[in-house]
Amino acid sequence: MLTFRLSHVRAALVAACLLITALQLATDAHAANITVNSAADNANLAMLAGNGCSLREAIANANDTNGGPPDYPDCAVGSNGPDTISFSGVSSITVVDEIFVIT
Repeated sequence: MLTFRLSHVRAALVAACLLITALQLATDAHAANITVNSAADNANLAMLAGNGCSLREAIANANDTNGGPPDYPDCAVGSNGPDTISFSGVSSITVVDEIFVIT
C-alpha cells in the first residue's frame, strides 16, 4: 500500500506552485508592449516613418521575432513571446488597405 505523509504532499504542492509562478514570470519578461500613438495608415509602410507608431507598424514589429532592431523604429521592438499592442491618444483608425495577419 502506498502512503504519503501530509507534509510531503504540501511540500510538493508548494514546489509545483513556485515552478508555475517562475515559468509565468519568465514568459512575461520576454513579452513586449507596443503602444500605437498614431491614427495614420498607409499600405506603404515607408510613408509612415517618423509619424509615431501606427497600428500597421506595431503589427509588423510584433510579428518580427528576429531580436534585432525594430523594422519600424517609431514603435517598440517585438519579442519572441506574446506581445501586447495598446493604444494611447488614438480613438479611431481608418485602415486604407488589407492589414497584416497577426502571428
